[in-house]
This record gives sequence, structure tokens and C-alpha cells, in this order.
Amino acid sequence: MHSLLNCLLDNLAHGILLVDKEYRVVLWNGWMERVSGLNKADVIGKKVSVVCPCFVELKFRRMLMDTIVRGQNCFFAGILHHDFVSPKNVEISQEAKRQNMQIEAFYHQGETFALIQINDITVQYRRVHCLQNMIKRLEMDVKAVKKAEERARQSALYDPLTGVCNRNSLFERLEYVMNQAKRAGWLVAVLFIDLDGFKIINDMHGHITGDNLIKEVAVRLKQTVRQTDIVARFGGDEFVVILPNIYDPAEANYVGQKIRHSIDEKFNLDGKIVSITASIGISLYPSDADNVENLLKKADQAMYSVKAFGKNDCQFASTM
Repeated sequence: MHSLLNCLLDNLAHGILLVDKEYRVVLWNGWMERVSGLNKADVIGKKVSVVCPCFVELKFRRMLMDTIVRGQNCFFAGILHHDFVSPKNVEISQEAKRQNMQIEAFYHQGETFALIQINDITVQYRRVHCLQNMIKRLEMDVKAVKKAEERARQSALYDPLTGVCNRNSLFERLEYVMNQAKRAGWLVAVLFIDLDGFKIINDMHGHITGDNLIKEVAVRLKQTVRQTDIVARFGGDEFVVILPNIYDPAEANYVGQKIRHSIDEKFNLDGKIVSITASIGISLYPSDADNVENLLKKADQAMYSVKAFGKNDCQFASTM
């Protein structure tokens, strides 16, 4: 029976060592021999700190003492402590092992021992580590996909130079607010804005200055209207502002004049002082048109009428 138990202990898939109250090793199983390269004959009777270097550390010695004297059990995770039994071929493999260690009291014939069990979790640790790396890569991929989607959405809906709505987005939003206004009984105003003399500025100061002017005009438009209003770049130096829910045409004229005065203020573009004005045509839903294309067309025609009669003013399509 004794031989059978020794055979069983030696073939366990984890390490077993038993330490007496003098901290000497009294049992050292086959797993410990295979991993450490130390035979039982070399180990039995020696201080555990000599054959198992981790017990040189004070905290482990104290835990051994707590187990033997007070019967306290302890557990140590290899994730924090790496290995408790150094593999005999560690210098060759240079691979850090991961082991868990459990210390518990063992009582035999009135004497207390510290039963130490060591499990190698290196394979499980590698799997967890690979899984963690895979999750990190997946998270990075998800972030990259979201960024790509956001860039595609920005490109589809917004003007790349100014950041305001582009022409496609303008058509969709105008149709949406017209449907809302139809149900609520509101008016929708479309302000078609064209900069007067932009080509001259572009030719005189260059395209970079021209682009900067377009960007600054977009900023002033957004600062002049409400957050609920819609600012869009129609193309070139043409902008459209939509006032989604107004009750009186005079509100559209008030906003148009505010925009005109805002643009009339001089621009400082990287040290170049530039002046420009705007001609604005205004159309109203539902009185001027009941679809997007015609509503924009009416505002555009009103804007050209302003151009024809001296520029830098606002005009309703209904007064043409």
C-alpha cells in the first residue's frame, strides 16, 4: 500500500511537498523532481528555503509559519508571482513559468506540517494571454471600423472645406423640415446666399485665401443663425440657410439682414484684410413652392434678382 501511495504521489500532475515544523522537506513528489531537477535524496531533510528559493523571501516564510503554528491556509496566483519552482531547463528555454501555490495545514500523529501544492498554469496563462491580445486587436479593429464609418458619414453629409452640410444633405434636410412644417402648420424659409465679387478676391489673393474666406463665411453663418437652423454649402461661393419653423416671413427677412451685415464685416485672413458682401434670395414654403427643387430654384432666382439690382441686399421670391 505504501508503495502504491508513493507511485500515486509521484505521478500526480502537480507538485507536492511537505514541510515539518523545523521547515525541513519531508516529502518531495515526482512532479517536483521532474520540474526542478532535484531528486528526493538531494532534498529530503533540507530546509525548504534551500531547495525552493521562493521561501527565502520573508513573506513566504511567515506564511509557512502561520500555517504550521496557526493552521492558516494560503493561496498564491502565478500571474503575480511567476514560478515557485524554477524549471531545471529555465536557462535554456528562457521562458517564464506560471504556477499557482497553495499552502495548507496537514496534521499527522499530533504534529502539524505545511502541505504545499504547486500547479503549472503556463499553458492556461498563454491561452488567456493570447485571448487578451486577440480582444485588444479586435477592439482596435472595431475602433478603426467606427472611424472609417464616421469619415464616410462626414464625407457623405458634410462639406469637406467648411464642415457645414453639403448639397446632398441639404436636399434631405430640407425635405424633412418641409414635411414637419406641413404637419405643424409652420413656414420654412430658404435663404440662398451668394458672395458678391468672390472671383475678384480669388484672382487677386489666390485660391488659398479664397478657401479661407469661404471657411470664415461658413463660421459667421453658423454664429448668426439658431442651432436649429441649417447651414449648407451649395457649391463654390454659394450657401443656403434653412429656417425650419417660423411663423412670419418678417423673421426670414430679419435673419437675412443679420447674415448680410455679418458678412459685410471685414475678414482678417492670415493678415490679409478682405471685404465682401452677399446677395440673398428668400423663398417660403408653402407659399412659393411645395417641393424641394422649386423652393431652392425660387430662392436662387430671387438672389439673382438682387444681383441684377445692385447686390448686397435681401429679396423675397414673392416680390419678383
